Parts: sequence; structure tokens; C-alpha cells
Amino acid sequence: MGIPLGLAMGLSSVARGLFDPIVEFMRPIPPLALIPLIILWFGIDETARSSCCSLHPCSS
Repeated sequence: MGIPLGLAMGLSSVARGLFDPIVEFMRPIPPLALIPLIILWFGIDETARSSCCSLHPCSS
């Protein structure tokens, strides 16, 4: 999801205007701080586990 979003933001000023505030807001938040929010949003289920696993590559 990051690569297509980055390409869209790089090629289109409209996409940059839509997604840049969200990206800039989420960038300084460490992934470990998002785990309680994921548990609140998705519960303790496979969906939450999948979401946590998908956040791991973003941590580097």
C-alpha cells in the first residue's frame, strides 16, 4: 500500500494534498504505540494480528 500511495503522492499534487497530512501525522508515531489502538479497533482476533504484522515493516 505504501508504494502505490507514494507514487500517487509524487505524481499528483491532488493526491499529495489529500494524503500528506495523514502521512505526516502517522510518521512520528512509533509502531509499538499503535498496538493498543489496533486492539481497541479490531479486538484480539486474527484481524488485529494481521494489522500488527503489517505494521512491522513500517517500523524501520
